[in-house]
Amino acid sequence: MDKKLKRKWLTALESGKFEKTTHRLLGKDNKSYCCLGVLGIVCGLGNGQLKRMISGDHNDKYKNDKLSNRFLKKVGLSNSQQNELANLNDKSDTFFSVIDYIRTNI
Repeated sequence: MDKKLKRKWLTALESGKFEKTTHRLLGKDNKSYCCLGVLGIVCGLGNGQLKRMISGDHNDKYKNDKLSNRFLKKVGLSNSQQNELANLNDKSDTFFSVIDYIRTNI
């Protein structure tokens, strides 16, 4: 991942401007995000684009979302990194563990 993008993503996660959700890129309220959804916003995607990008196929189309492989390639993130970030995001009420992982591993 490009250092500038990493810095922008970390700044966004630390800013307090993003309400956190779990198990989805974008909360049902269209106002909360998982760490991966925040990455999409930092990259210039809107909520509508996040909804269309969802790579999963399930009954609740906004549950257990992941970013598309095409987007991951564009930002320099692997599927395994995405999975680890999603797991960390979903286990906590804050972005702190995600921020630590990004700083150390990405």
